[in-house]
Amino acid sequence: MTSTLLDLNLMDTDQEDINVNRCDLEVERNYQLIPSIICAMCCLFGIIYCFFGYRCFKAVMFLCGLMFGSIIIFLLCYKERVLDIQLSVEASAGIGLGIGILCGLVTMLVRSVGLFMIGLVLGLLVATVTLIVMEQFYHPHTIWIAVGLL
Repeated sequence: MTSTLLDLNLMDTDQEDINVNRCDLEVERNYQLIPSIICAMCCLFGIIYCFFGYRCFKAVMFLCGLMFGSIIIFLLCYKERVLDIQLSVEASAGIGLGIGILCGLVTMLVRSVGLFMIGLVLGLLVATVTLIVMEQFYHPHTIWIAVGLL
């Protein structure tokens, strides 16, 4: 049993040989502000959860409610029209932060709501990671698979 080994460098492809040094290529650093702030908040909250989780249990519940409420309300205000006008990013962020603080206070003061919110956020995190890994091997043809997993 013999196998054939194809050497791609020996094949004639009628293309110019372009020698590009990968170390000379620059990284494109055009970051968007809002996703960068959300990612920075999540990283900061993750560090606080990791090192001070059970010692600062009420603070962790407050941060969980703040993060969840702020992100959901910001996305609703920013993407949807409210009173037939499109809100600016600053107005959407202000409304999201205000309602996020209220959600954080509710999750901090009502222990059962706080535990439910922490479980909900953990479940969404696991479902999101599962969808990202699943996308590498199988692309669902219907959105209901992703909705059912979330």
